[in-house]
Amino acid sequence: MSTDSVDVRNEDPNDTGHREAQFRLGWSEALTDRTYTLLASSRGLEMYAHRLDPGNHCNLLHFFALDSSGRLVLHPSPLRAGHAVAAWKDNPQAVAAFAQDFARMRGALAAHVEAKRAYIVDRGIDPAHALDRACLATLSTQGRDAFFRAPPAPAPRPVTPAFEFSWKLR
Repeated sequence: MSTDSVDVRNEDPNDTGHREAQFRLGWSEALTDRTYTLLASSRGLEMYAHRLDPGNHCNLLHFFALDSSGRLVLHPSPLRAGHAVAAWKDNPQAVAAFAQDFARMRGALAAHVEAKRAYIVDRGIDPAHALDRACLATLSTQGRDAFFRAPPAPAPRPVTPAFEFSWKLR
């Protein structure tokens, strides 16, 4: 997909729509194309497949890590769900295509953030309250542990043996 069909938005950190501070993003910028939304905030980067997941419940970057050169690589975390294994571990072409889309979108978002910073500086304003560039080099881990948590342990078996019976009706 080309970056000519993207939409970039920013959010104000003073928006108090959420009472709990853990849900506030601070300054954020988001870039959207026909398939994905890439969000950069004080938490780091998040990426959602808004066409498959309109509620944006699954941050796809939870499955990945950034290597030393800043490229996206599949995270070695345990994938338990069959569909996740099929989508990522068993499908290197999907991983490569996603990493390519991520790199393209992150580049476009970085260019937008830099242009915005330059605009602020050109007007003699301190860009201290603009989105920090470091946010584009960090993957958000918000909610990652809960996302990959192990399924609940099975209930313990009773100590006493089970008593079985049946009724026969005539």
